[in-house]
Amino acid sequence: MKAETSCVRRLARWRGALERGEPGYGRTVKPIIEITMDCADAMQQSEFWAPALGYEVLNAEPGVAYLKDPDGVGPFLCLLEVPEPKMAKNRMHFDLNMPGDEGADVMWTRVQDEVARLVGLGATVRAEHPPTFVGMSDPEGNEFDVTYQA
Repeated sequence: MKAETSCVRRLARWRGALERGEPGYGRTVKPIIEITMDCADAMQQSEFWAPALGYEVLNAEPGVAYLKDPDGVGPFLCLLEVPEPKMAKNRMHFDLNMPGDEGADVMWTRVQDEVARLVGLGATVRAEHPPTFVGMSDPEGNEFDVTYQA
């Protein structure tokens, strides 16, 4: 699959640069984190996750979409189409933490407002756990939570 080989090629280039000791790839530099999420439809998922995270679509081609944080702080997100369907609960998931420290009542309201925004983008609510978090699923059923740091 073209998209899969694209991710593999990028990883191979990074590893090669690290092994050759190229500037910016040494042990004193933190690696750039890219999270890869398998999906059935990369374009549909990018239309959800880019606005959900406040990210930009960096590149999209058949089978794969790359998203980036416009502030350069968060990890890259690679949405990679795979032929096999999602079979079980995710072993890893995103927690979307609402910023602020205004107290539990205000923060829970902020969580609920974010949940409403994400539902408008195509997410579904799986379970509410007041006053700390709401379990949600993206349009393909991948689990994530909306919460805040207490």
